[in-house]
Amino acid sequence: MLFAARRDGNDMSDWLVDAENPLLTAVALARVDDPSRPDRLAWNAFRTLALWETDVWVPRLLDVACGPDNPLTGLEWSGTSVVPWATGAAFDDAVDVVLDGPEALVVVLASLVRELGPDQVRAGVREVLTATSPSAKAGGVVLVLPPDSPGPPPEDAAAELPAGTVGWLTWRDVGALAVDLAEEADELRAGQVHRLVTDLQEQFPSLDL
Repeated sequence: MLFAARRDGNDMSDWLVDAENPLLTAVALARVDDPSRPDRLAWNAFRTLALWETDVWVPRLLDVACGPDNPLTGLEWSGTSVVPWATGAAFDDAVDVVLDGPEALVVVLASLVRELGPDQVRAGVREVLTATSPSAKAGGVVLVLPPDSPGPPPEDAAAELPAGTVGWLTWRDVGALAVDLAEEADELRAGQVHRLVTDLQEQFPSLDL
């Protein structure tokens, strides 16, 4: 099952992509059902992107978030796992989505607030360092924030990671990436992206995609 509404009715706020996925535990569903949290939107967005090969869209996401000259884009991203809530950390106002590839690991912190504080970013950096320290993998942190977000995370909050491995993009950027992928997709995937765009526009009414 690629997408489903968890409750009766046509309210798009009930829609969950991949609704039978075992990652949607009781704890996860409690977070998804909380309208003040970004978990449902993050799940729908990143599980939709995961329908495509990760070596196609992860580098493009990193280019937007960290700039075209970042040290992460050129690494191997084929076969990357895309796992929400993978760190086990309790982030205030954010949900983590871990992109774990053969040569690098990126912690995405997705939020509905316009600006995450330095402590939030440092917490993401610590998770990256913990996850990559036993290996030779590179690491990074990417924030996904509302379209009217004022800008990048504080530089000092990410001082422990190399330059160009911490960045940010907006939910509109995520939606635009999905729309680009859908342009040459089959009907099922295109329909999935249409639902995601509708979901984003319900959360951010002024969003134009």
